[in-house]
Amino acid sequence: MEKSFSKQSKIFYAFLICQFFFWAVIPSIFLKTIPLDTSEGVAWGCEWQWGYYKHPPLAAWLSNLAVVLQGSPGFTLYALAQICIIITFIAVWKLSKNMMNENYALISVISISTIYYYSFPTCTFNPNVISFPISALLILFIYKVSRKYSVFNWCVIGVLAGLSVLAKYVGAFIFLPALVYFIINRDIRKQILSVGFLLAFILYFFIITPHLIWLFNNDFEPVNYAFGKTDVFFTVKSIWDHIHWPLDYIVNIILPAIPLIIITVILCFKNGKDEKIERNFQNTTFVILVLLGSFVFTFFLTLLLGVHVNPYWTMTFFNFTMTALLYFFRPDINLNKFRSKFVIVFCFLTIIIPSIIIAFLTQFLPPVINGKTVHIQFPGKNIAILCNNLWHKHTSLPFKYVGGFGPDYKSFVNSYLKSRPSTYELFCSSKSPWTSKDDIQENGALFIWEHNEKNTDKIIDRIKDKFDARIKVLPVKEVPWLNGSIFEQYRNHPQIRKKILELSKYLPFLKEKIDPIKIKIVMVLPNKQKCKR
Repeated sequence: MEKSFSKQSKIFYAFLICQFFFWAVIPSIFLKTIPLDTSEGVAWGCEWQWGYYKHPPLAAWLSNLAVVLQGSPGFTLYALAQICIIITFIAVWKLSKNMMNENYALISVISISTIYYYSFPTCTFNPNVISFPISALLILFIYKVSRKYSVFNWCVIGVLAGLSVLAKYVGAFIFLPALVYFIINRDIRKQILSVGFLLAFILYFFIITPHLIWLFNNDFEPVNYAFGKTDVFFTVKSIWDHIHWPLDYIVNIILPAIPLIIITVILCFKNGKDEKIERNFQNTTFVILVLLGSFVFTFFLTLLLGVHVNPYWTMTFFNFTMTALLYFFRPDINLNKFRSKFVIVFCFLTIIIPSIIIAFLTQFLPPVINGKTVHIQFPGKNIAILCNNLWHKHTSLPFKYVGGFGPDYKSFVNSYLKSRPSTYELFCSSKSPWTSKDDIQENGALFIWEHNEKNTDKIIDRIKDKFDARIKVLPVKEVPWLNGSIFEQYRNHPQIRKKILELSKYLPFLKEKIDPIKIKIVMVLPNKQKCKR
């Protein structure tokens, strides 16, 4: 514990408790299906590979461990995500307190909770969320070694740098600005090639080497996936691309930061500066290059390549944004003043209110809005149970493989069943190297996808061509959404139905009837001796 249970410390710890309760406990109660990205990670994680076609392996491993620990998808996945966010907040608190003071540390932490990326997206445990604490701790320990040489701290940096590669490749956006920071500061430059630096280098490569080998053996699939998302090598870039996409990037950076800008203005308006905050060359270059360098580096990369950068790839860049703003503007923060109290209450409300909105949406939001699926109501568990029942109706063998194309259905089947059938990507088998054609023909598989009259025959033909085995085409199955529609939920309350019907004139997505999900299932039957007759 900190030596003082100071007022700032008490507010900080209360803030962490609120963060965990409202973003782990509340979602685990009201969200009836885990998010799509999370289910995909759970399905991958049980295969224990050193990489997957979209991402490095760390998030998938941890997702699977969370499900194994609980026995089914649920609270542990949401808790794991919030543990990541809490560790991030602790790193921000410690760095801001060491660089400035406890008042600034408190405001730095609670202010970033107003950024969208620290609220709704944290319900989905994925590589973005696991990158939050790794990048925050990495920057914290870079700050520590910049103040005092320590072999231990350098070793921690090596481990965190390796884990950042296994989480997501955005760690490079921290490494390069940090390297510039080390080079331009003479006292810190002396640590390069020190024992601690060399040990960090060794630990870094020890951790990432298995993943590098996997990348070479699998044609660098995650890297190609990332390049495909940015379209960096697949189209000729025009001059407009080198103007449009950097401007788009700037907008996507400014919009999430608007709450921080507002809070800074509130704290600075007609307020003096705290002259006790030390601003020297070393601190200033650290803030510019390490805390904010990722933003600048990515901007110039976008400008040079003329590519679109997914805003979610920049989520971790915001960890120390408020720390940097407070460092430069140095408002005189007094927790007894109204404006400071207002900021604290406002930040607490940004945790509480959105989680209550989640609880509301799960009860009232229709599963389809303007033709787009809202996965809050997706019946993933019910689909998994249906597949399991159909499998055991036709064979006595264990349910070992579930296939399809796209992640929607097969990953939910893997996540919710105790047997955890391995997923198989029908149209690109290299994406699921843990499977083999011979094993599927021997043990059978169940293929599932969303029924569409235009693509069903094509998919069935693909299965027939792919597997030299008997197949059984099952009739189209209908699975209702978890909440159906608002009208169906309140069909026994005519007065409420009448009010909702009136409201639907202004909100056209409030349909009286929501069609169930139509799914097509084809079984590749195991050999005859093992089939039920």
